Amino acid sequence: MKVFLAEPGTWAGVLVSLLAAGIAIWQAIVAKQQAKLAEQSAIDSARQARAAEEQVTIMRAQLDGENADRAEARRPHFEVLASPMDYSDANQRYAEVVLTQTAGVALSRVTVRPSGEYVAGMRQSPYRDDLDMYVVGDQAEIDGMSKGSNSETLFLHFDYEHVTPARVELELQCTAREGYASWAEHLHLTVTDPA
Repeated sequence: MKVFLAEPGTWAGVLVSLLAAGIAIWQAIVAKQQAKLAEQSAIDSARQARAAEEQVTIMRAQLDGENADRAEARRPHFEVLASPMDYSDANQRYAEVVLTQTAGVALSRVTVRPSGEYVAGMRQSPYRDDLDMYVVGDQAEIDGMSKGSNSETLFLHFDYEHVTPARVELELQCTAREGYASWAEHLHLTVTDPA
């Protein structure tokens, strides 16, 4: 049997080829591991992005809650008192309503809208116009109110044929003097006949 021995240059080429193949295999393994790490990194980044979005949503909800709490703390509160029905004018039935702000921020405007089964309207002035008539509208506009300021007297007019006691709801649309916040308040009162 004859054994062929390769020349030393051939062995060196084979060794270089084997070494190059080993390096290529090792580089493929490293590249695969790096791809897995990159994939895991992308998954982790996506998780972090979702967590950050959830955190922003929670922070917005907290901020909205704080703003609502702040607005509620600034909300105006009112007291309303009504006089008995006034029958002194043969053609008009009305009652004086005194509105006082008891708490909350200073207001630039308060719009008062009365409603009720026999409510015919509202006026702000106790005086008649040039035609000896009361100017009665469906609302009253008060320019500015604040806690401890003077009370506002309004006059509720009722249908000529009304029934007492008359239940009345006053809807107040309030606008803050500073910050442009606004609130709606609902007050209830009962107007009775004189004692």
